[in-house]
Amino acid sequence: MLAMWVNPIKYYSRKGAKIGENCRWYSKAVCTEPFLLEIGDHVHIGSGVQLITHDGALWVLREKLGRPGLDRFGKIVVGNNVFIGNNSILMPGVTIGNDCIIGAGSVVTKDVSSGMIAAGIPAKKIGTVDAFADRYLPDCFETKDMAEAMRRKMILEALP
Repeated sequence: MLAMWVNPIKYYSRKGAKIGENCRWYSKAVCTEPFLLEIGDHVHIGSGVQLITHDGALWVLREKLGRPGLDRFGKIVVGNNVFIGNNSILMPGVTIGNDCIIGAGSVVTKDVSSGMIAAGIPAKKIGTVDAFADRYLPDCFETKDMAEAMRRKMILEALP
């Protein structure tokens, strides 16, 4: 049996999601209300990321209150130039600003302001993208579109 891969950007766009240009979406997790998603330009959605637009915990209230149709929803808005690390979860109603990094495995329950790095459970501000650049740019390489052999040689020669 052949497994079929569906491009999530095309699929969710057809289902009503607003998704910008130059995005990468590696997650296979299902979003049940894609029409509640607004994703900006140049957004990386890592493997295993879940975008949850409804509150499943209402399962308990449906029974307790005798209201079987009870639901709660929230839009998820992601700005431009955002990296969402693998296995992160974005909860209903959150907005992530422009130029943000969400650390792998984070649970985002509140808005993240532009230029911030947030990580953890629940996700909290741990720094700024500017401070991240100051700290790590000296150790970075320009390897995009470099031949594999040259890339490997450059990295191995530079690292101890």
